[in-house]
Amino acid sequence: VQKYGVEYNSQRNSVKEKLKNNKFIILPEDDIINQYNEGKTLVELGKIYSVDYDTIRTRLVSNNIQIRQKTNHSFNELQLKEFLLKYNIRIEYNIKHVISPYELDIYLPDYNLAIEINGLYWHSDKYKDKYHLLNKTKLCKEKGIELLHFYDIEINNKFDIVKSIILNKLGKIENKIYGRKTELKEISPKEAYDFYDINHIQGGIYSKYNYGLFYNDELVSCLSLSKPRNKNWKELDYLEVIRFCSLLNYNVIGGFSKLIQ
Repeated sequence: VQKYGVEYNSQRNSVKEKLKNNKFIILPEDDIINQYNEGKTLVELGKIYSVDYDTIRTRLVSNNIQIRQKTNHSFNELQLKEFLLKYNIRIEYNIKHVISPYELDIYLPDYNLAIEINGLYWHSDKYKDKYHLLNKTKLCKEKGIELLHFYDIEINNKFDIVKSIILNKLGKIENKIYGRKTELKEISPKEAYDFYDINHIQGGIYSKYNYGLFYNDELVSCLSLSKPRNKNWKELDYLEVIRFCSLLNYNVIGGFSKLIQ
């Protein structure tokens, strides 16, 4: 602190600028290790150094640092909790009585909706049975509950899309457009890709057949088709829906039906 005026060397403005402008980022591993040991999460460190949290995890593991399993999970739960509480929604956390012996991360009993936060690292086959998520989804369905799955990396990097999906499921999207008031047009692969990249949680995808709904000359809903990707179905004479979504924070009522007519 006396020498540089900051606690860590990486907090100096000159070092930050080098990290920002360096194409191949060299991370200050000693600083990262110290901050992680003092309680910072992988997500927080990723934001500090402008890299994905998994890059931070990889550096820590390579230095034989034990990763805390629940830290990032709890951070994402807090994000969702703060968001949902704005809408005065009754929330239950980490409960096991609904689909015992499995646990639900977030349960909204008034809406028959549950949210599962899947850590990209901790939900890999190395740590979880490959049918773990499918079993939870099936058990919820049997009880009339829809279970939404989000990876932690999606919450960290695409939280606006995550919030839009949840609000749609809760019926709390304020912006509504009726599909019958839209105009159907075929659009270019690039236009569809750009729309998905902003509005779909899986990002953009290129496809030969792309159609959009326009409202006041603005693209508000998009659907893309391709020949079946499963080799066992390639001889069948039909097209497969590979992407569909509407404009962020909008509900295009009847949009999907109009697009596939």
